[in-house]
Amino acid sequence: MKLRYLRKQLGLSQYALAKKLGLSRATYANYETGFTRPSLETLIHIADFYGVSLDYLCEHKKMSNYESSQDLLDKISHLPEPQKAKMLTYLEKLEKEAHPTQKTL
Repeated sequence: MKLRYLRKQLGLSQYALAKKLGLSRATYANYETGFTRPSLETLIHIADFYGVSLDYLCEHKKMSNYESSQDLLDKISHLPEPQKAKMLTYLEKLEKEAHPTQKTL
């Protein structure tokens, strides 16, 4: 799981994050290290807190040099506006190539 990565993105300690989630620090640390696994209900609560999907939270596959599509979106979101516009234009071109008969909005 990506718990450590997500926690570090928020700049929180395990203790602070566990408190926000209503968990003990030890419990959260065990989830983060993989020593124990949270219940589905707890996973949903954690995913909601971070604003990510369960798929993203639990995904094990790597996409090229990024952990997931969320990492790509994060990278794009940090670009200056002119580069974001270029990225959007490029993505639209790729989408047309991938689906030539589909109309775009």
